[in-house]
Amino acid sequence: MARLGYSTTWKASWICLGLATCVMLVATVPIDPDHSKIKHHGRSRWSENLLKWINLPFLKAPSNHRYADSRNIYATYQAVTFGNGHIVTFDGSYYRMPDGIGATCPHILSRDQAKFQFMILRNSNSITLYTTNTVITLHNNNKVEVNNTGVYRDLPVQSWDDSVSVIHNNEAVFIETKMGVMIECDLHHTECLYKLTGSFYNHTTGLLGTNDDDASNDLLLPSGRVAIHLQEFLNYYELSGSPICRPATASTNEKCSSEMANRCQHLFSDPTSPLAACYSKVAPESFMLACMYDAERCDTRHNDHRICDAVRAYIQICKSASASVLLPRECGRCHHHHKIDSTWSEETQRKLDIVLVASLKRNWFSSNNSIGMVLSSVFSNVITGLRNEARLHNVRVGLLGYSGSGYLSEPHVYTVQGEAFTRHYSSAIWRQTVLSLEANGVWSTDPLIGIRSALNYPFRADAVKMMLLLSEQVPNSQELQSPLSELQSKGMILNIITSSEPEIYSSKVDGIHIREDIAELVRVTRGTAFDIAAISSADSRSMQLLSQKINQQVAHDFHRCRQCTCKLSLLGQEISICEEKPCV
Repeated sequence: MARLGYSTTWKASWICLGLATCVMLVATVPIDPDHSKIKHHGRSRWSENLLKWINLPFLKAPSNHRYADSRNIYATYQAVTFGNGHIVTFDGSYYRMPDGIGATCPHILSRDQAKFQFMILRNSNSITLYTTNTVITLHNNNKVEVNNTGVYRDLPVQSWDDSVSVIHNNEAVFIETKMGVMIECDLHHTECLYKLTGSFYNHTTGLLGTNDDDASNDLLLPSGRVAIHLQEFLNYYELSGSPICRPATASTNEKCSSEMANRCQHLFSDPTSPLAACYSKVAPESFMLACMYDAERCDTRHNDHRICDAVRAYIQICKSASASVLLPRECGRCHHHHKIDSTWSEETQRKLDIVLVASLKRNWFSSNNSIGMVLSSVFSNVITGLRNEARLHNVRVGLLGYSGSGYLSEPHVYTVQGEAFTRHYSSAIWRQTVLSLEANGVWSTDPLIGIRSALNYPFRADAVKMMLLLSEQVPNSQELQSPLSELQSKGMILNIITSSEPEIYSSKVDGIHIREDIAELVRVTRGTAFDIAAISSADSRSMQLLSQKINQQVAHDFHRCRQCTCKLSLLGQEISICEEKPCV
């Protein structure tokens, strides 16, 4: 985990210059133990270290006391951007960014116009969140830049004052703040969900609208007037001022008739639609308009997947609203982009993808070594054995933690150069990432949550797939069937390093006593189990046995062949069902 700003304190502040313009200042000042000495209007001190300023039109509050209203501060209000420039605002309005606007054109998606606590900027390459203390830029390669330094950070990241955190959980990247602003993007940033708590009700302007339950004023300009047309609105919230970014009129695309448009109407209005369970919680009309736009575009008429941007965005916002919906068959994709009902063959080559899954609960094993040191020692021994004994060099490694403290309590990926998997496991960056792990979580979490998250890693189809779990407890036996099926369908080898059970209640596996059902789990997945006490004490025999077992597992899995089919589960999720077959 990277915690930022130990030597300096970053400040971002809004300063109004007369009635015409407001600017946001982002500066760095040395940490002062007496924070009262850092004055908000210390202009000379701020200007000495000024990094960036952004001209922002001053918003004059309309006479109807726009900022006096408030809703339930514990409620959450959502907007979404997705696909080819589609936007659904907090109040449910739909519009689309015109084609032809430059890729680097920055727009204000949303900003707090009551207390100036946050602003969200977006261009095609990144999303930037400004708060009063921190600036976080999430780039499309999932690298994070903090406070406009030009230095990229891997995830997870937390600001120096714990007010902003960024994590990656293999399905999405989350930017969360303590003030009540959250951004959730899929890993390719094609769909991003923006959430505000009720404390920002009736306080926002920008492309995501006013968040006041009135869709008719979502195109509000800083003057308090509603824009006459969309292009006027978009130009007002574009920051570069470039003519490329501020065209006088919006471009239009030729429409082609398409049967897909009828499918859009069915998906977003028919009571038999797999999305119908969400209609009462999230109004589907805006997403139907986006779906129909994509269906009727002439330049994408041969893409049978073109309506799925709107479908996936709707599902994302429905899940956030606690509505359970099913994925339409035409939008389902298994790993490596296989369509529903498609069949393919896999044969493993001399490649290995291995994910280390570590519990970060405090004091879960008795050792003078930290979890990072234990994991580093385990990994070093495993890699050395694979290189020297198995002569295997094509290895990718992933690292996932769970059950940690604070924002690290949920499963989270440790990225290297923005990637969940890395081949740079000999680099100083990787070693430092592993060694810096801290086991300081308070609550134990069922390791199934870590296993399920690790199953979403982008494993190569032709690689041996392995998971190495370090956990203070073994999975809940009543919940094992589902992850067991997923482990088997992906051909995953599961190895567990945990605490030994009393002999009377357990089975013995490679020198450790574990529950019978867990012993069966590792046997079915062609894995094994080891005692954390022996491993953490750096017992050479235990380490040697661990390395030997993993070498044998990997060698056994070379040139295994499977026949796989992509199916939809009863819950509407894509699953790959694979069976062993003889290699031809």
